[in-house]
Amino acid sequence: MSSFAIEMLQRLHQETPAQPLPQDRPSVIISDFHVGDGSIKDDFLHNADLTMEVLDEYYRRGFRLILNGDIEELQKFPLERIMRRWPNLYRIFERFQREDRLVRLAGNHDLQLLYDNPFPEPVLEGLRYRYQDNDIFIFHGHQASRRYSHYNDQVGWMLKHVVGRFPIRNISVSHDNRKKKKLEERVYAFANQQKILSIIGHTHRPLFESLSKTDYVKFNIERLCRQYSRATNGEKQAIHGEIMDLRTHLRNTVPDRRRDIGSIYHDGFVVPCLFNSGCVIGKRGITCIELSASELSLKYWFDKQRSRRYIRYDGYETSQLPGTSYFETVIKSEQLDYIFSRIHLLA
Repeated sequence: MSSFAIEMLQRLHQETPAQPLPQDRPSVIISDFHVGDGSIKDDFLHNADLTMEVLDEYYRRGFRLILNGDIEELQKFPLERIMRRWPNLYRIFERFQREDRLVRLAGNHDLQLLYDNPFPEPVLEGLRYRYQDNDIFIFHGHQASRRYSHYNDQVGWMLKHVVGRFPIRNISVSHDNRKKKKLEERVYAFANQQKILSIIGHTHRPLFESLSKTDYVKFNIERLCRQYSRATNGEKQAIHGEIMDLRTHLRNTVPDRRRDIGSIYHDGFVVPCLFNSGCVIGKRGITCIELSASELSLKYWFDKQRSRRYIRYDGYETSQLPGTSYFETVIKSEQLDYIFSRIHLLA
């Protein structure tokens, strides 16, 4: 395990002021918009309407908005051109900010905002909440990589002047399974060692309690198989159909088994210390994490016009955003007390 990453994350954690977990309203943690200029090279374009509608019509009605890095794609586009192309998005951000409900953290693709910030709200590197005697530490995640901590300017130059000349999607750790897993392992080791709950973005892979969506699909197939053996004939037919749906989803999600990077832990117990909000630029939808005064949830939003595929976990159903074709489903939800109990018992 990289000693540099552990030391970097420890320093970031220590230098981030602790504040009480807000009790007045829940927060939504969302990252990796990679907003560009609206051209074919703009990764945000694919889910822009879905993202803005969800932020404006759902989360603005009562949530605090925590933007966890890589919101603007400043390694490819000037900020002025981005803001000129997406005025509605910035109007939504402004409404949150005017009501003191916006927190903005920096990622590696918008790192320059730490030093040259045109927005009224401060740009932070980390956010640290205290829940009872426990820490919830929110940061983008690139800090666990020497490459992005020391050579981010050179990476940005390459993206802007070489890669940026071609209409291709982001070339970063999020598209390299080996680097993705290595970075997640570093953050997991740090959070495990410190016995804290860490929430990141950066890799674009949603994680809940240190497990990926693929892990949950596999566990649910096993759970349904156990139910099948005890079920009546009528129940078996329904369970069989659900297992087939999950298997189909697994095949479509990981068509090549060699590309499934799997879980990030190596011991016999999964310490639920690492969470990842995923990203806004998913192929079929967007993911985010909701944090309340007592609960944490991983949520998935999608457009039924584009994809009718969704997964039900432990009885959670989808619900529709009124007046739209957009749906939400809770992938996993858990009480903070239970999560921290397991962290302290297993870490």
